[in-house]
Amino acid sequence: MLKSVLLLFIKIAAVALFLTLNSIAATNEVSLKDAYYSALQKTETVPIGEARINQTDARVDQARARFLPVLSFGASYQQQDTSNIQSSSRNIFPGRQSYTRLSLSQSLFEGGKDFAALQTAESTRKAQEQNLTLNKYTAFLAVARNYYAILSGQQEVKNIRRTIALANDRVSEIKTRAGIGRSRKVELIAAQAQLSVLDSQLMGVDGQLVTIKDQFSLLTGLNSDSTLTEIPEIVPAPETLETYLKFLEKRPDIASIAAQIEGSEGGVRSAKAGHYPSMSASGNYYLTREGAQKGNNWDVGLLFSLPLFAGGMVSA
Repeated sequence: MLKSVLLLFIKIAAVALFLTLNSIAATNEVSLKDAYYSALQKTETVPIGEARINQTDARVDQARARFLPVLSFGASYQQQDTSNIQSSSRNIFPGRQSYTRLSLSQSLFEGGKDFAALQTAESTRKAQEQNLTLNKYTAFLAVARNYYAILSGQQEVKNIRRTIALANDRVSEIKTRAGIGRSRKVELIAAQAQLSVLDSQLMGVDGQLVTIKDQFSLLTGLNSDSTLTEIPEIVPAPETLETYLKFLEKRPDIASIAAQIEGSEGGVRSAKAGHYPSMSASGNYYLTREGAQKGNNWDVGLLFSLPLFAGGMVSA
């Protein structure tokens, strides 16, 4: 009975060990998708691009805020010397003046500067989004080149080793034939020379493969000895040149430049708006008011401004 239980325990342990080893082997297998996602986690260009997008989001919010009114609270207290003021004038110039108020202001016209600022901010955001996409594409291309370079190098090593095995068989055969006088010594020397060339080629390819694997580890952060899974992909037949030209403007680098040009145009319009007049409205509601204007609880006003001369700063 004890022996049967012991055998059952050994079998269970063996199965568990087998499943564990298979699990470890499976985790060491890396697909191109896994390598790409690992590279995205390791590269610094993608987080920088995302941070720049967050910055441009804040600039877009700032540009949109220019279309909204501004509400603020203010308070003032003033005490002045009234010894030299006639008593009849002290109602106009009292010794103490104070107020607390709520102020509301709204820009009515800025020469189009607010619209131009919003366009510039939105175009800058588009450009940063395209730059982030371009960085991801660039990372994928770098990983894919390195990934398939490793697979190609490994296959080349296998091919050379097969060739070396055949060359060794050839050398053994010629030695046997030379021993019975059916092959000349020069044939043996030629076969051995070919074998030496193959050995040197194998050493060179092995060295290149080690370098490529180190680059893969540096690029993705994965183990350089990871097993890469080679999944054959069906490559579609190429389309006509006109088909690809239609998508040319959608390339991230070209789309980014187009957005930058659009943003620059908005900057030019914003600068030109400095030559135009501006108008804004404001209103105040006084919660408390002491002094000559006590009892006046509110006021409203319009402000109009026309630039005449600024030392050439606007034109510059």
